[in-house]
Amino acid sequence: MYGPLLGRKLPDRTTRCIGENVEERNAEGTRKGRRRDRTRDRKIRHDPICMHNLNKKMQSCTEMMQPAQYGRVTIMTTANSSDVLTSLNNLNSNGISNDGVISTDGSGNITAAGGKLRNVTMLASPYQLTTNPTVTSGATSTLTCTGVGSIPSGAIAVMIGGGIFAVTTGGYAWVSPHGGTAGQYVGVAGMPGNAFTACSFTVPLDATGKIDVKANSSNIVLQAWYIYGYII
Repeated sequence: MYGPLLGRKLPDRTTRCIGENVEERNAEGTRKGRRRDRTRDRKIRHDPICMHNLNKKMQSCTEMMQPAQYGRVTIMTTANSSDVLTSLNNLNSNGISNDGVISTDGSGNITAAGGKLRNVTMLASPYQLTTNPTVTSGATSTLTCTGVGSIPSGAIAVMIGGGIFAVTTGGYAWVSPHGGTAGQYVGVAGMPGNAFTACSFTVPLDATGKIDVKANSSNIVLQAWYIYGYII
């Protein structure tokens, strides 16, 4: 090793001393760091506010479960629903709008004022809405979609799957909320030659949970319509 000013090699004894000093400084730095960590931990353990915040963070941890049948995913949390609602409403009161007071119904549904937040439920066992009724061309059939199966009366829309037969080529059906203007919501066209036409759609409900189906240009058979989900 060479001295920085004299440009000559230092004795081995000097080199060893320098090396030992560096090791001692490193060791001292490690000891100081450990003392700082222990001091911080003691402060947290004896500070009720720090411990409260730490516990709240631990309570709000969530666990994502594996998707179950029908692609459903369950999220579990140990946080109380009242704590969650308090946090959301605090955001609203401090200038971050959540469309009013958020509430839960005890069944996992979350709602907000103004209908801005909605919940979709996929049924494990779809409800058969029709078998094969015929709607005469130009006529309208009204179907009740809530209060049947497991669809609650508060649903605002349903998801329907099934098919139609158009007896005459060019026949089609309009689906709308009961009393709504036909042609402004869902349209399903039939295949030529009275062939089966599969369909799947989401349609709003009126306040009584009903929809209207109007046949056009042909008699229409509503073949095996099933409600497989709803929005509430």
